[in-house]
Amino acid sequence: MIPVNHKVSISIRDLNKIIEGKILESNQSKIDFSVSGASCRSEEVDSNTAFVAISGVKNDGHIYIKDTILRGCKVCIVEDQSKVPKELIGILVKDTRKSFSLLSQFFMTNPSRELSVIGITGTNGKTTINWLLFNLLNRIGLSCSFLGTLGYQVGDIRGDLGLTTPDALSIQQLLRLSVEKGLKASVLEVSSHALTQARVSEIDFDIAIYTNLTRDHLDYHGSFEEYREAKWKLFEILTKSSKSKTAAIINIDCETGREYFRRLSGKSLELVSYGKESNARIQILDMSQDFKGSTVNFKIDGESVKISSPFIGFHNAQNLAAVLGVALVNNFDFKNITEILRTAPHVPGRLQSIPISSKFGIFVDYAHTPDALENVLKTLRPLVKNHLKVMFGCGGDRDKGKRPIMRKVSTKLADFVYLTSDNPRTEKAEMILADILKDASDTELAQISVEVDRKEAILRAIKELLEGDVLLVAGKGHEDYQIIGTTKQPFSDQDEILIAWEKVKKTNISNC
Repeated sequence: MIPVNHKVSISIRDLNKIIEGKILESNQSKIDFSVSGASCRSEEVDSNTAFVAISGVKNDGHIYIKDTILRGCKVCIVEDQSKVPKELIGILVKDTRKSFSLLSQFFMTNPSRELSVIGITGTNGKTTINWLLFNLLNRIGLSCSFLGTLGYQVGDIRGDLGLTTPDALSIQQLLRLSVEKGLKASVLEVSSHALTQARVSEIDFDIAIYTNLTRDHLDYHGSFEEYREAKWKLFEILTKSSKSKTAAIINIDCETGREYFRRLSGKSLELVSYGKESNARIQILDMSQDFKGSTVNFKIDGESVKISSPFIGFHNAQNLAAVLGVALVNNFDFKNITEILRTAPHVPGRLQSIPISSKFGIFVDYAHTPDALENVLKTLRPLVKNHLKVMFGCGGDRDKGKRPIMRKVSTKLADFVYLTSDNPRTEKAEMILADILKDASDTELAQISVEVDRKEAILRAIKELLEGDVLLVAGKGHEDYQIIGTTKQPFSDQDEILIAWEKVKKTNISNC
């Protein structure tokens, strides 16, 4: 829970009006009291908190209603009135997720109206753009908070809620804390799960950014079309914002971005397109790069702008373009922006160089989708003087269809592949690896080494590095844990690389 000093009370009758519910008839005589909060977690409720029973992907909140009685809870908001015990007041609604978002906004008194709020959606690039904007806005004096894959930060308060985009109340608490701390802006990564589950439906956004759309989360969405429409919801929310000036920043290098751009044309907001396309307002002209970073030439509304940064890869040129889009709609001074981006701190776990030897390169990246892996391998290939090697696995309890696609991308673009565990979760790691290898050709198999234990796989890869090689350790990026079963165990690719290197040096391997 994000620490926030904010209390608002409301009568049950008025609460019911906000969520457009129906107070169950048998409890009409018991509603003369107020509550000062709402929660979808049974362990957080008390006599002053309404419990919202949400039907989740794995668990149904209705089964925890009776538990709330022991904590003094008096009222529950439900989709199934048969689950309301006689001890509680029940309010029946069509969609408890929507109700929870409405109540979260109410109890935090709609903090997004007091901040400039930027939302970022897309398969890849969200975290990098979030990180760049957070650092940029703070350095130009527009004090800013952030929330996303790397956790959250509000002033000197940092934390991690475990999800790219947490529940509706946590988001509203972060925005309220930002207001309490005197901040002016907040940057939010917005996942497709959050959009379909109405976690950000009651936020007044100023700017929405679309990065790209490639295969991911189809285990949840069912089809690519449903995934695409989930991302689109951010722009539907943007068009309903109460802000006097809103903007959409869209990557038109992909088909979905071009479709979104067409849908938004004619709406009362500012549209900024970016990419390599000649009709983009922010056009990527060309770029040069080495291990130290890159220089990208842009044309912005006809004006030439050169940006140097510590980031490499065309995908990062696109990420920089999205950041420049925010600068454009806010009329920031591009000369000042150029210097800030040149010295931007590196994003943890995003093409992060681990400089243990001048003889070869090692990079850690969060790439866990076929498209992200392809982008990173294509980025690294020009820097390779000998062999390009990649290590990856696939997460358990996630989209199984992408597993062999990841293998095909890696064997096509890399010279050698180390297959290992990612976060197996409740699946057997060996079965995940079998899925990755399904129908692999003899040519592919000749490129692949399999080691279930990620620690051992890293050690093997470091031992086998030769001068001029580049090794990409992909999939976990910034994560400092590995999920085995339902338990998070400490594990950092960066740390394990350093430990492995120390072992290699002690054995006097020639590549030292």
